[in-house]
Amino acid sequence: MIVWGGGGASNLTNSGGRYTPATDSWARMASVPAGRQNHTAVWTGHEMIIWGGHYAQTPFNSGGRYTPDDDGWRAMTLNGAPDGRFGHSAVWTGSEMVVWGGTTTSVLSTFNSGGRYQPSIDRWVATDVLKAPEGRSWHSAVWTGSAMLVWGGASSGYLNDGASYCPLPSPSSFFAVTPCRLFDSRTGPWLVSGVERTIAVAGTTRSCPSRRAVR
Repeated sequence: MIVWGGGGASNLTNSGGRYTPATDSWARMASVPAGRQNHTAVWTGHEMIIWGGHYAQTPFNSGGRYTPDDDGWRAMTLNGAPDGRFGHSAVWTGSEMVVWGGTTTSVLSTFNSGGRYQPSIDRWVATDVLKAPEGRSWHSAVWTGSAMLVWGGASSGYLNDGASYCPLPSPSSFFAVTPCRLFDSRTGPWLVSGVERTIAVAGTTRSCPSRRAVR
């Protein structure tokens, strides 16, 4: 288990530790990214990627990639990165990290945008806002294997709706990003969350939630 960052309102840390259950022991981590809280972290299978968060209400649009094998941090590009935020969500698709939503100062100022970070080429691609749900923060997000489902959160009030986001391949990607459905210019990659449907893409089938509202 890897823990990193956090702290009190005026005493944030950029330190962390690695816990090994088999030996019930902790090992300290190298400290590189700026201390912060309310950031997100995903595990890729060999490294932890942290992004966003804030210090004294100043949001970050930066992050870092930590590899426990060599106790080393790698910087992430800021080119094309989403605006700084906290209270956002992040999921790992198997090839990229998708961050979405969040806020800058309070729940009255929320994002309905995000970004897809591709660590293999250290690149950000913006998420499409076509048909994106209402901006929100402190919502839940999960990766189903073909789509990101977001639900709940807060904006001007608490929200009881959600949507699914199906990442689409970028024309200039250098590696395959498997689409979960064909792109429809009328609806974009966002669908209101609901039951699944199956479609054929390049000779294979992929499932993606159909356009039905969550109740």
